[in-house]
Amino acid sequence: MDLLQLWGQLLQLSDALYSLPRIPILGKEKQCGEGHQDIKPSNVLAASGTIPSPYEIHFKLADFSLNHFKIEKPSVEEIVDWDSYGTRIYGPLECYMEDDISNKSHGRSSQAVGVWSLGCIYREAMAWT
Repeated sequence: MDLLQLWGQLLQLSDALYSLPRIPILGKEKQCGEGHQDIKPSNVLAASGTIPSPYEIHFKLADFSLNHFKIEKPSVEEIVDWDSYGTRIYGPLECYMEDDISNKSHGRSSQAVGVWSLGCIYREAMAWT
């Protein structure tokens, strides 16, 4: 039961990731359009809960220093922007693929980058629980 409690709290990080680009801009009827671009274990904070259990932990995303928020497009297409080059070990491969001609990364990033990175964290947590 304790592990279910731990994973229930850990999986709430996906709710936070979903909510990031939907943060309302004060005084406007628009929302920010970018998500977290450097999700890794050291950017996930853990706070103890209110009941005495080692698995009652609340997780929060931190360190938004590589993020750049922009106003969301009015259309329904996915927001794609330049990658901020977060930690490579937790970043999706397409962010680091090199162009055959220039040998440089395209540097394009979407909100799906955070999904991959969070999946890497879940994989590590699963290995240790």
